[in-house]
Amino acid sequence: MLARPRGLRQGDHVCWAYDPERGFGVVAAQFLAEGVALGERVLFVGEGDTAQLVGELDALPGRDALLASGQLQVQPMSDVYLGSGGLDPVAQTELFAAAGAAAVEDGYTGLRVAGDLTGLVRDPSRWEDVRAYEIVVDSVIAGHPLTGMCGYAAPTVPGERLRPLAALHGIRHVAGDTLTFVARVRGEVLVLAGEVDTGCADALDEVLVGVGRLAAGPVTVDLAGLDFVDVGATRALVRFATGLRASGRPVRFVGVGPGPRRVLELFDVELA
Repeated sequence: MLARPRGLRQGDHVCWAYDPERGFGVVAAQFLAEGVALGERVLFVGEGDTAQLVGELDALPGRDALLASGQLQVQPMSDVYLGSGGLDPVAQTELFAAAGAAAVEDGYTGLRVAGDLTGLVRDPSRWEDVRAYEIVVDSVIAGHPLTGMCGYAAPTVPGERLRPLAALHGIRHVAGDTLTFVARVRGEVLVLAGEVDTGCADALDEVLVGVGRLAAGPVTVDLAGLDFVDVGATRALVRFATGLRASGRPVRFVGVGPGPRRVLELFDVELA
């Protein structure tokens, strides 16, 4: 677990579960300050109006000068994520990719974004879009001059929502959580790493549902980085494969180690 929001570089995608009593601004200020030192343009997104958000960054050294120069940008969540009336996961990630390219064209080394997404998850009708956004944006961050931190207020965002979202980040700070796996999508490949037991099966199930709804064709599930999977987690993988195959989208498992292989073979799934 990441203890402090420092030591991060382009391609990193961080989930930070913060204490609402302290707010997200204190953490975001440290994260963005590192980006300033690296010559990046930095963007802070959160709930409230621009003046309120600027106030949340009072711990950011040189905040006002950074705003005046344009290196620091501050925007309300409604403008960034909901400008067209709703969250479009693919369109939103394309906007961030374009913003990263624009930052480089303007002479910066890249774009660093700290966004408080609590308000999006608070609305149950947006859950599927937020989950899809986190799946897609992780791949976009990995391939562009971007560094991202997604803030979620705990326990405002309940565990059954926070855990699958955290699993979609390669780096995370979620106090007291026992989540032991990471899920990342690269093209048509779902990469799972770590360990998945019954305690993580519900989070894995949510991730798989999200991946399945985004998949337009065949999906490869790469288990090379998965050290352990128990029967409960395997059932989630089997439900995922069975559901996609039923809709004409084959699923292939590759990189299956001896331990996971023994369990998966019990369910007669296709292994490479």
